[in-house]
Amino acid sequence: MTLPYPTYNARCESAAHKPTFAESTASMRCIIPASGYYERQGKRPFYFHAPDGAPLAMAGLYSWWRASDASPWRLTATVLTCAAVDGPANVHDRMPLLVPSDMRSAWLDRTTDGGTLIEPLREAGTLISSALRFHEVAPLPRDGDGRRLVAPLDRTEPIRLF
Repeated sequence: MTLPYPTYNARCESAAHKPTFAESTASMRCIIPASGYYERQGKRPFYFHAPDGAPLAMAGLYSWWRASDASPWRLTATVLTCAAVDGPANVHDRMPLLVPSDMRSAWLDRTTDGGTLIEPLREAGTLISSALRFHEVAPLPRDGDGRRLVAPLDRTEPIRLF
């Protein structure tokens, strides 16, 4: 099955009402741990992370599906996003919805309708979001991975034209 739109992000404001995400919002929620995340301002990439280096707990949704009865089951996930606040809003208008540690059990509780949790989660997550640190990073190298992907961009290097 191919959808005409990407589903790696879902807006928290409408996920509970969209057919693509409603069932997952109700009872198939997860936490997606990450050391940080990237956003772009034009062509300039920025890396966002917790000030103490702790993992971020991003609110996620998951679902199991298959294209046909003969196809294997697939597990897919999406990150819920919210309006960016404070520093992150200077780079991009959206950001991952972050789950505070005291709300993780409620977010993962399948017996609670997730639609009722989104607004309190967004309000509580704003405190975490406003504390995020970020810096510009070099564009993704074709052959690279590891620490240099999150290293602050060194603006003292000479600009190479060729």
